[in-house]
Amino acid sequence: MVDARYEEGAEAIFSSLFFLYNEEDIQPPKSVFMKLKAVLIGLVMALAGCATPLTIAGSGIKVTHNPEEVSGCRYIQSITTIGHFAVGGVSESRLSATNLAKNKAAELGGNILCVRSMTTSPSLATTLCADVYCTTQ
Repeated sequence: MVDARYEEGAEAIFSSLFFLYNEEDIQPPKSVFMKLKAVLIGLVMALAGCATPLTIAGSGIKVTHNPEEVSGCRYIQSITTIGHFAVGGVSESRLSATNLAKNKAAELGGNILCVRSMTTSPSLATTLCADVYCTTQ
């Protein structure tokens, strides 16, 4: 059996909460709702983020870190890409930067990407610097 004082206290709390939420003159300012909405939207966007998708053309790009592998290939252009923070953290950020670079290399007509550097900032954004090459056939 529940103590009568507990029941009275709980009923008083619930009725006061009910009163606060149903009374039209007692409403939080709209700015509170706007801030909360902005925070929730930002949170959803951050959690919904994922790596940049790889295009069909980008999937055919070979990635190397060894400059010797591109000797004899035709140099096209240097590129820099930035993969931003995503749900998977650093690994997703690195994958995004790599996918962006492979997609760009394909757009430029290359088929080999020689990565010069890949760094991740404290904000978990990854910057990839690479050279795009095309094999001579």
